[in-house]
Amino acid sequence: MRWMLSLAVLLDVSDKEFNILVNFIKRDNIQDAMYDICIKTKHKDWIISDVVRPLSPKNKIIDIIKENDNSVCEKLIKQYLEKHWFKTFKNWGWISPDVSNFDVTSGFVGYWAFEVAAIVKIKGLDDSGFRENVFYPDRLL
Repeated sequence: MRWMLSLAVLLDVSDKEFNILVNFIKRDNIQDAMYDICIKTKHKDWIISDVVRPLSPKNKIIDIIKENDNSVCEKLIKQYLEKHWFKTFKNWGWISPDVSNFDVTSGFVGYWAFEVAAIVKIKGLDDSGFRENVFYPDRLL
């Protein structure tokens, strides 16, 4: 769902399609700040939760979501992509412990941080400081 909401924001899907995702979130009463920041792009009164998954290790994307200063956000994203994104999800089973073989030109998108690109778009951030990071899908912006 994290990727679906992020991609919905990045691809500017219609309200009708977007609300299909929102209805699932409502139905299951999911509290997650990453979902919430995406939903808030089309539902302005949507409240952003203080929780973001995974809880352990701490998903530091919450710091980026809550930060109001764009220059600080940009630094936090660079640090998140370089030091935290891969570690946060490595134990989820869909990430290989060896990222050395990752080739962005192969078409494999499993390691791309779509949620980071969505935050960059939502907050109107300058991605020049981390655009070349292998996990960042810069072409979607």
